[in-house]
Amino acid sequence: MEEIVIARRYAKGVLNLVEDNRKVEEYITSLRSFWKDFQERVPVNILKSFNLLGVEKRWDFLKPFVKGYDRTLRRFIYVINENGRIFLLPLIADEMERMMWKRRDIALVEVVSANKVDTDILMDLTGMLSAKLGKRVRLKETIEASVVGGMLIRYDDIVVDGTVVGRLNRLRKEVYGYKG
Repeated sequence: MEEIVIARRYAKGVLNLVEDNRKVEEYITSLRSFWKDFQERVPVNILKSFNLLGVEKRWDFLKPFVKGYDRTLRRFIYVINENGRIFLLPLIADEMERMMWKRRDIALVEVVSANKVDTDILMDLTGMLSAKLGKRVRLKETIEASVVGGMLIRYDDIVVDGTVVGRLNRLRKEVYGYKG
C-alpha cells in the first residue's frame, strides 16, 4: 500500500510538469517502454540487487536506456533512480494514466480476467458502469492467468470481485462467519 502512495506522488509531480495531454500519454507510453526494455535487457542477478548498487553505478546501467527520451523524462528517471524507486515505474505509469483520465472526467476502469472478454460484454459493461458512475468510462482490459473464471473490476479504490475464487471466499464467510 505504501508503494502506491509513493507512486501517486511521483505521478502527480510528472503530471504537474506536463500540461499537454498528448505529452502525458507520450510519457506514460515512454515510461512503460523504458521499463520493459530495462527488464528485458538487464540480467536478472543485477535486477535483484539493483538498489544495493550506488546511485552512480545504477545510473550507469540506466543511461543507455534513457537515450532518445526528452530531458524532462531523463531527469525524472534520474530522480527515481537517485531515490531508489526505479521499481515503482510501472505503478507510476499506471497512476499517471488513472490521473490523466480523471482530469478528463473519464473513469478508468480495469477489467481483469483469465482470457480476452467478448467485445459485446465489454460494451455492455461500459454502458452499465457509465450509467452507475455518471460519467464516460474507459475500460482497460488486463489478462491474468491467475484469475479463475469470471472477472475482477477495479475503479479507484473500489473492487468488484466476480471471480470464482471471490465468490467462494464470500460463500465461506457466510457459512463460517470469517474471512479465512
